[in-house]
Amino acid sequence: MIKIINFLKLGIFIAIGLLFNIQNIQSTHIVGGDLTYRHVSGDVYEVTLSLRRDCFLGHPDAEFDPIAHIGIFSANGSQLINFGNNGHLQIPYIGNDTLNPFIRSDCGFEGRQVCVQEAKYVGYLILPLDLEVIYLVIKDAAEMQR
Repeated sequence: MIKIINFLKLGIFIAIGLLFNIQNIQSTHIVGGDLTYRHVSGDVYEVTLSLRRDCFLGHPDAEFDPIAHIGIFSANGSQLINFGNNGHLQIPYIGNDTLNPFIRSDCGFEGRQVCVQEAKYVGYLILPLDLEVIYLVIKDAAEMQR
C-alpha cells in the first residue's frame, strides 16, 4: 500500500513539474500547392512543383526544402521503379517569390492582410509515350529517409 501511495505521489510530482515546464510550441504549414507536368519533346516531361505558405505566420527559420521528392506510381498504386531514380524524382528548389499580399474587397475586409510565399521546384522526367496512366505524388523528405 505504501508503494502505491509513493508511486502516486511521484506521478503527481512529475505531472506538476511537466505542467510548469511547458514551452511555447509553434508549427508552420503549407497552405497550398500545385504539381504539374508539361511535355517538352519526345519522351521528356518537365515537372513543376509550386508550394505556398503563409509568410506572416510561418517561422522565418523554416526554410523550404532544397529538394522536392516525387514518387512515380502506376494506376494500380505500385511504384514504377524503372522511371526516375527507382520510382522517385528529386527536383531542385529554384527560388521563391511573395505573391500579391493586398486584398481589396468592395464589401469590406475584416482581419489583417494575407501574405503568401511561393516556392518553385523544377525537374525533368523521361517517360515512354505508350504509358496510359501514371501518378506523380509529392513525398515528404522524412518519408524518403525511412
